[in-house]
Amino acid sequence: MIVNVCYQLVTFINLNISDTSLPIYTFINKETNEIQDIRMSIKEYSEFKSDILERHFDQAPSLGDPVRLGLLKPSGAFNEVLSKIHERTPYSKLNENLSRNP
Repeated sequence: MIVNVCYQLVTFINLNISDTSLPIYTFINKETNEIQDIRMSIKEYSEFKSDILERHFDQAPSLGDPVRLGLLKPSGAFNEVLSKIHERTPYSKLNENLSRNP
């Protein structure tokens, strides 16, 4: 059983080591608590079965821009760049945006 799982892992890793367009799935080994990242296609993932490895979610995916969501403010350096663009661009409305984000 363990040999079969190891063979599956080696096969997936060897086949997908050069293809960076495939998604990376994170698994945790139930016996050793070791976390492993495996790159495989969605089809391979749906067919992948293991008694030892379990899918592991360590963080929620980032789905938004923290500045636009209001969680972070733009840095002062970024605001300085925007003000220089505003100075050199006629009819620019960047000044209105800068006055809203102190």
